[in-house]
Amino acid sequence: ADGCSEYPIGERWYSTTHRRTPIGDIVALRIDITARKAAEAAAANALAEQQRAETRLVQAIDSLDEAFALYDEDERLVIFNERNRELAGDIGNRIRIGMTKREVLEVIADAHVPEAAGPQARAAYIEGRLAEHRAGDAQVERRVGDGWYRISLRRTPLGDVVVTRADVTKARER
Repeated sequence: ADGCSEYPIGERWYSTTHRRTPIGDIVALRIDITARKAAEAAAANALAEQQRAETRLVQAIDSLDEAFALYDEDERLVIFNERNRELAGDIGNRIRIGMTKREVLEVIADAHVPEAAGPQARAAYIEGRLAEHRAGDAQVERRVGDGWYRISLRRTPLGDVVVTRADVTKARER
C-alpha cells in the first residue's frame, strides 16, 4: 500500500513514504524531518505570540477615553476604537475599516455640514480636514455637532497617521 506517515522516535521526527513497485515489492523512504518540525513549532509559537500582542494592543486602544483611529500611508483606516464610534454618534456605524480618510470625512460632512451651507462648504470642510491629515502633525479644538473636541494628528515613522479625539465640551463650558 502506498502511503506516508510522520512520527517521532526519541527526540527526532521522521517521515516515511511507502510505495509499491510494478512487480509488487514495497520501497520505503525514511527522511529525518526534525528541523522542519522545529521550524513549524517555532512558526506556530510566533503566530500565537503575534495574536496575543494584537489582542493586547486592541484591548489597550479600546480602553482609551479618547477616540482613536489609525490610517495607513495610503490614508486607509486600519483600526479604530469603540469610543471613536460613540463620538461619531448616529454616523458611527457607517465608518468601516478600509475606508479612505476622504470617505470617512464625507460621512462626517454628511452629518455635520448643514445642507443649507451648500456644496462648496461641504467640499471646503473635506479638503481642509484632508490637508490637516496629510500634514500629519496638528492639534486643534473644533466644534463638531453639539460638542467641542480636541483633535490630535500625529504621523508615525512608518508614515501612518494616528488621530485621537477627546470631548472637551464640559471643560469649555466652565
